[in-house]
Amino acid sequence: MANLQATCASLTAQLETLRGSSQLSKKRGAQCTHCDKVFKCASDLEVHRRTHTGEKPYECDVCSKQFRTTGHLVHHSRIHSGQKPYKCHVCDQAFSQSGHVKRHVKRMHTGEKSDNEGTWFTCDICPRKFSRRGYLNMHIRGHDTMKPYVCSECQKHFHTAADFRLHY
Repeated sequence: MANLQATCASLTAQLETLRGSSQLSKKRGAQCTHCDKVFKCASDLEVHRRTHTGEKPYECDVCSKQFRTTGHLVHHSRIHSGQKPYKCHVCDQAFSQSGHVKRHVKRMHTGEKSDNEGTWFTCDICPRKFSRRGYLNMHIRGHDTMKPYVCSECQKHFHTAADFRLHY
């Protein structure tokens, strides 16, 4: 026990010595001047800094929405292009983001439930099941002609508010 305390005291002394030197900053990486978070590389710090400044230097060519990172812009652009490069290995359903495939497999093929009650909401028309009632309701609209969202300029109808927002 005494040996462990001596080692701990020695390490603490070394840390105090390093705190005043440039060696510590080299070991710690790049530090945010706003919140003192530390990053391994300067590019990660630069992206983080944008959370403080609100800077969003990457803009969507289609809708002008702005993003902090190119990765977020790429994910967003798939909304407009309809690109779904990630497929479920079980049922071949396609997704725009890899994380969506993982969530789908977990929810639909492993039997794990994601909502608080642990229940599934099943479509009465087809065998699809959903973790949330709202998802089921949106799905059911696809089975019928119910399109409650109407563009006041061109009178086009949409199943979901999200589809309607993409229209203009």
